[in-house]
Order: sequence, then structure tokens, then C-alpha cells
Amino acid sequence: MHKTPVILLSRLATLLCWAAALYLIAVHHFWYLLLAILLLHAGELVWTGYRRGIKAGYSGIYSVFMTLLWGFTWWLYLDIPTTAGSTGRGENHES
Repeated sequence: MHKTPVILLSRLATLLCWAAALYLIAVHHFWYLLLAILLLHAGELVWTGYRRGIKAGYSGIYSVFMTLLWGFTWWLYLDIPTTAGSTGRGENHES
């Protein structure tokens, strides 16, 4: 199975969680969901997101931003290059 639909569905779910968190803060002053999302994504950043982004050929700042925004739905599907000539950038490659 090609993983593009899985990536899109995962990222849609992430966007819905962010939207729900922002809605809860704006309307009900309920900030716990936003705090949970930020803590989970910060944990992913520290443990694996930054390193995988760097290994895949992305800059450090881009890796931090994408991990904090998308969480594992970004770094899980990165292509880590195995040869010296490959850049590794290719979330939507054909495999």
C-alpha cells in the first residue's frame, strides 16, 4: 500500500486536534488539550524528531518547526538516506 493516504489522514487528524485545542482555548478557556499537544510534540522533538529530520537532509530549524507542528506524522515517514549520493528528501516518493 502506498503511504500517501496514511500521511494525509494522519496530518488531517493532527490539524483537527490543533483546531479543537484552539477552539477550546478561545471559547471555553480550556487549555489542557493545547498543553498536552505541545508536551507530546516537544517530547517527540527531543527524542527523535530533530535527529531524523537532520538525517533526512532537512535543516535543524525546519525539523524543529515540522515536529512541533505535525509531530510523528512528519518524522515517521521521512526517508533517511542510506547512500552518500541521496538527499533523503522524499515523503511522497514512489516505492
